[in-house]
Amino acid sequence: MRISVIITSYNYGRFIGETLKAIQAQTHQDWEAIVVDDGSTDNSLSVIREFSDRDPRIHLYQHEGGVNKGIAATNLLALSKCSTDIVAFCESDDVLLPTSFERRLKLMEKYPEVVCCFSPVLMTDADLNPGCTYGKLDVEKEVPFDAMSIACLSLIVTTFSCAMVRTEALRRCNFDTPYDSCLDLWLFRQLAAMGPFCYIDEVLTLFRKHGNGATESRLSRRTFWHGVMRQNDKVIQSINPRWSWLRYWYLTKLRLKLIRRDGILARLRRLRMK
Repeated sequence: MRISVIITSYNYGRFIGETLKAIQAQTHQDWEAIVVDDGSTDNSLSVIREFSDRDPRIHLYQHEGGVNKGIAATNLLALSKCSTDIVAFCESDDVLLPTSFERRLKLMEKYPEVVCCFSPVLMTDADLNPGCTYGKLDVEKEVPFDAMSIACLSLIVTTFSCAMVRTEALRRCNFDTPYDSCLDLWLFRQLAAMGPFCYIDEVLTLFRKHGNGATESRLSRRTFWHGVMRQNDKVIQSINPRWSWLRYWYLTKLRLKLIRRDGILARLRRLRMK
């Protein structure tokens, strides 16, 4: 089964060559790479062109005039160029391990009702020196599960680079996020409202962490995070009219689960700290 790989590029010329080499090294080779450069001012374009000139599966696009439009508009342009039923993502500074496409696609084919298949990531520094594993979930492995039960309260998919989705579902999403830095939360919560997800408890993505401290600081603020989710809830309501009451049902079940796990006193202490 052929897949489309969306790669958004902005001033990561020092990394994107390694990203594209990892795509070429996948055990599943039936893919097209849709690379959209968002007005880079470094050597990104020349690096991408070297790859696209040698590999006809790699396609380079830019916004009209080569301007910078942000991550939401760049993903939308990439999506408009996809010609397959399945989309995988890889950010231009991340690296996919060789079986990443194969492992996720196998489950997408096995369970046609699954909207998204994802896995945890290994956090690394700029030189890919390993750190901790991030994004592990206590859910059933490699079978469909109701992702909204978790997405109602938090980000369920760590980064675009660890996810594979149905193209049709992604095209139904609202990309009009209030902040570009929240696009992953904005989209994956909508996708979770469209159907089950599938989780692979295996690291298939190396996620570089470098710089961008201001964004990380803003996203760590609980009030900001939940404010974005409240706006996102209005979008989800248009996708799933039952969401207004389902959300409270999911939240109640999740909080009862946390009380059983941590004890009621520990949960009350955490609520006071918020």
